[in-house]
Order: sequence, then C-alpha cells, then structure tokens
Amino acid sequence: MSVDETDRITRFEEKPEDPQPLSGTGDLSLASMGIYVFSMDLLQDVLLDDLQREDTNHDFGYDIIPRLIEQAGVYAYRFGGEEGRVSPDRYWRDVGTLDSFYEANMDLLNPVPSLDLYQPEWPVCTYTAQYPPARIVPGLSNSEGIFINSMVSGGVVIAGGNVQHSILFPHVTIGDEAIIHDSILFKMVCRSGMAQIWTAASLTRM
Repeated sequence: MSVDETDRITRFEEKPEDPQPLSGTGDLSLASMGIYVFSMDLLQDVLLDDLQREDTNHDFGYDIIPRLIEQAGVYAYRFGGEEGRVSPDRYWRDVGTLDSFYEANMDLLNPVPSLDLYQPEWPVCTYTAQYPPARIVPGLSNSEGIFINSMVSGGVVIAGGNVQHSILFPHVTIGDEAIIHDSILFKMVCRSGMAQIWTAASLTRM
C-alpha cells in the first residue's frame, strides 16, 4: 500500500507480485497484516452495499478496502518502530496454512525465539483457564516421564512418556512409553501400548 504524510492510505493492492517500495527505502514496502478497525456503522454499511453488488468477490482485500480508500478516510497503523510495543524484529507471521502454523509454533522452541513470550515490557495477553498445574510423573511400568525442549500448558500430564521438541495444549495426557517428537498436540490421550509415535489430532513434521 501507499500512504501520504499522515499515513492515510492512497493506494492498496491485494498480493501484488512486484510491490511498490516505500519512498527512500529501496526494497521495503508497506503490507497489510489483515487487522482492521472499523466503526460499526461504517462496517455495516459497506458490507450491505457489497452484498448488493455484482462486480465484487466479497473480499476485504480485493473489494472492501480499495472501495473505502476512494470513499472514506482509511489510515495505516505502522506496526513496530520506536513507538510500537513489539519485538525488535517487528515479529509477524502469516499462519494461514497448517504448515505455516506448525512452523510458527516450532519457532517458539528455538533457544532465542523471534517472538519472546516472556518479555515483561510486551506481555502476550490471552485466555487462561483454571486448569491444574502440569505434572511429569513415572508411568505404570515405572518409566520416568521425560520432557525436553518443549512447552506444556496447564492440565497436561506426562506419565512415563517421552516428549521432545513439542508443544502440548491443555489437558493432553501422555501415557506410559508413548514417544512424542516435533509435534503440536491438542486435547488428547496417548496411552501405553500404542505405536512409538502417536500423533492423531496433532500437527507433526516427520
């Protein structure tokens, strides 16, 4: 997109192959992050108008935003910079596919992740249910639960299983001798006696 000196958007293209660079930056361009703030009345009006039109794909990027740029004041908020409360590299990831969602989550397990969830000056606020604490205990066979370079949520129980380089969402249970590597697991139970790597209802890069 192009903006004027007040950051009012003057031009918007949806996914151009050759984006126009910002003036004086060489190879840097302004790109939409897909986050929009509307007044409710305006949003209702433009959606009802778009519903009646035949020359539209009913898409924000292709139809709604370009039309509003011509008809109303549309402004850009510059993500990051000296005034933005964001990580130093202006972290943002498109997680529109399973692969990109997986990669973005696995990036959090790097020794120095691009997005630091623990920095106090930029807290990541989310919903946290009142689950019991996660626990790692021996299984029925007395195998110790193992937890290496992973992230676990409240309510997770690793009972004799082996979890490495993985992310476990709330209320996941890893049973005796189950082995979980490079996985994102949602609410599920991995019981003993199953295959060495049990990843149903999870995202896994094998």
